[in-house]
Parts: sequence; C-alpha cells; structure tokens
Amino acid sequence: MSLTGLSSGWSPGIQDQTILFYVADNSRLRGFFNNYIFICPYSRPGNSGVWQPIYPATNPSFWDAQGNSEVPRPSKVIGLTYGDQATQIWFISTVGELWMMFIAAGADPTNIGNWTKPQQWTYKEDYRVLDAAVTMLTDGNLSLTARPQFFLSTADDRGLGMHTVWKMNGIESGGSWSPIYPYTPPSDQISTLCGTPPSAAAAHIFAIESKVGGRIFTSWKIDPANEDSAWTEWSIAPSPPFPVEQMMCVVLTDGRLQQIANVKPFGGPVPDTNLYTRWKLTTEHGSNWSEWVPFQFLIGGAPVVLPFDNNRGLMTWTPWPSTTAFQSVGDDLENLVEWHKTNPVDSNAGWSQLDSDLDQPF
Repeated sequence: MSLTGLSSGWSPGIQDQTILFYVADNSRLRGFFNNYIFICPYSRPGNSGVWQPIYPATNPSFWDAQGNSEVPRPSKVIGLTYGDQATQIWFISTVGELWMMFIAAGADPTNIGNWTKPQQWTYKEDYRVLDAAVTMLTDGNLSLTARPQFFLSTADDRGLGMHTVWKMNGIESGGSWSPIYPYTPPSDQISTLCGTPPSAAAAHIFAIESKVGGRIFTSWKIDPANEDSAWTEWSIAPSPPFPVEQMMCVVLTDGRLQQIANVKPFGGPVPDTNLYTRWKLTTEHGSNWSEWVPFQFLIGGAPVVLPFDNNRGLMTWTPWPSTTAFQSVGDDLENLVEWHKTNPVDSNAGWSQLDSDLDQPF
C-alpha cells in the first residue's frame, strides 16, 4: 500500500487528544485502484494508536460485486471537531468533487458504523476542486469555538479559480452553512491553498501558484477580534528561492505562526533541500516575517539541513494543539514520519529529527 502524498488531515479531539486522518491507496493489496481514509488517535509526539480504515473500509455497502467503490475515491481529507465535540471530515475525490462525512458527539470515531455516509457538496459538472484549506473566523479567543471558513481552488472549462463557504451561525455542529460562492483569486494559476490552524489568533489564507512561478499570495481578516470583518485585498508574500509545491502553518507556543514549505525543481535548478521555513518575528498582529531559510532538524544535538530528496513530500496539515508536523518519505511515499518541537513549551526550541517509528496506517 502506498500513501498518496496529498492527504494529511487532523481533528482536535477530547482532552487534547488529536484524531489523525490519512488517505492511502490500496492498489497493491486489492489488485485495483481505490483509496481509503484511515483514522488514528494521537496524543503526543511519537505516541499514536492503531490506524483503522473508516471509509470505505470493510463496509459492504460501499462496494459492488466487482469490488468497485460506489462513491468517489478520496485524495485529500480535512477533519474538524466543533465545540460540542462532534466531528466532520471533508474529502476531495480523485475526480475533483467535495464530500462530507459526520460523526455525532461522544461516538467512537474509530467505529466505522458511527460515521454517516458521504454527502456531496460540489459537482464536477460545475467545477473540479483541486485543493481546500480551512481557517477559523475568531473573535480573538484561542479556542475551538470559532466558525470555520473553507476556501477551494477550482478548475472548469474557463481555467482556474476559487470558491468559499463558511459556517453562518452557531459554533456547534448543527449550525447552517452558507452557499458556496465564487471567490476572486489573486492569480489565474492558483492550485494550492494553506490556512492557519484553529489555534491561530487571526485568520489567514495563503494561495500558491504551484508548478508555475511559485508565487505566494496572502489575505487576512482586517480585525482579528471580529469574525465578521472584511478580508484584506490579496498581496504577494515573499517566496522561498524555489517553486513551492505544498505549504503548512503551525502555531508556536507563544502564538507566533511558522510556515514550512516543500519545494520542487519543476524543471529548474534542483533545490539544496526539500523544506524552507519562515516565522513571525513577534506575536503582534501584522508583525513582520523572518526571511525564508532552509529548515533545520536537531540531529545529535546539532542543527542539520537534510539534502534534497525528490521522493519526500510534505503533509499539509498538523494536529492541534501540538507543534508537530508529518511527512511521507520513500520511493513511492510509503512511510509516514513525524517531527516535533524538542521542547513543547519553548517556541524557540529546535525541531526533532524525523521519527520513523510512528505507527503506519497500513
């Protein structure tokens, strides 16, 4: 079984436990191509439970007599837990449709029978969803009570574009959603998105021209303490010296944001390393960012920049509230590894070396 490399997700759970979601294709095991969503409890770096498939899993209602899936195959999954502890996951299918699954508060998420069947949110006849990112509309409180807003990068016969949808009322799972509206993109080449995690003090969205010039655009809520305030106009953010393929944000323990970008040559010069990073210099809203620098791991107590490996792929989501990152490595992205802050309460601590002892979802 191989990992897709496009498919990390998270959902903050009860008592600071994180529920990890992951997509893997099982083409090696079943003899035909299909994708599973796996779920795993995770409470601290290096301490994970057992991965279990929840979709389509072994539920016969998802398969026909020939073993074909009755519903689209997932390629990326995003999980979100509300203030009432009910959990929803959204996944982008391999044909570019957005689907949602739901589990009620208090139900065991590792029991596939507790999840609803997928509900379709978008249709490929209208447009295809390429990527999705979620950020939280907050009143300034660092909590899980903010309303989520999704941004979608999309494609149709006219080219690339964007759409958005948000929770209109209620911080709990039963609140209603807005219609899905077109959203003006900063460029006609946007295909990758990145949002700030729920624990961020302000909502930011980043849009990336993947496989083109690698330019990064950003927009944020003008008033971070007003969830209904307007978004700023798109502006160009500094980029690493090589084109960005994927990017993620983590929130350091002092509240500052740190970005980690996975770069690729895309026919140009080969990068010196896979990962570049930058961080907010202070905790003030609107404060400056550092320059992009090669990402360093602490190996044997010394900072080390790993050489470029074309088979290394950055996972685009991190669990909350841990400053922990996940990555897939290997000839065909078979192995899931993680790294984390060596001191979880020190925002300036170094990042650990890659931990390959993490339980694998296969």
